[in-house]
Amino acid sequence: MANYLNYQYFIDQWEIVPLNRTTQDNLAYRQDIDQYITRYETECLKKFLGYNEDETDNFYNLFIAGVTAGTAKYTALKNKLIDATNFKSPIAGYIWWYWVKFHRGSIINTDNPVKTIPAGMVTIDDTEQLCASWNHMVDMFGEVHDWLIANASTYPDYDHSENYFKYINQFGI
Repeated sequence: MANYLNYQYFIDQWEIVPLNRTTQDNLAYRQDIDQYITRYETECLKKFLGYNEDETDNFYNLFIAGVTAGTAKYTALKNKLIDATNFKSPIAGYIWWYWVKFHRGSIINTDNPVKTIPAGMVTIDDTEQLCASWNHMVDMFGEVHDWLIANASTYPDYDHSENYFKYINQFGI
């Protein structure tokens, strides 16, 4: 599957500042985020839409085939998931969350996590920001989920039981 998102979706709450600059260094950031998009976009869609590798008619596969074929109902769903005009998508929040988690400067050893701190810098606890950003993504997916429920007759293959993504808090409870 080709990626639906690109670096332009990482704005506002999910901004990755170096991506939006026009220097040569940004190419490395763009290549990095492209790798994350390739890895996590499909994972995110499979989780939200529903995917079982033993079933060929799962909703994720129907969605991909429908978008590829230009089927109106799947194109409408894609447009709900991905606002290509304003570069907004809950999928960007999912990818951003994993990108930040990986790039937050932690080196994990077998005993304890250790943060590397460049000289002259101070560490900040970004847990609150990560939780708020994740929860914003959950809200956005919730809107799409509610839309799918409202249009259940058009999307009978979607599991309408619940939104896959759940809220988190900084206390892990």
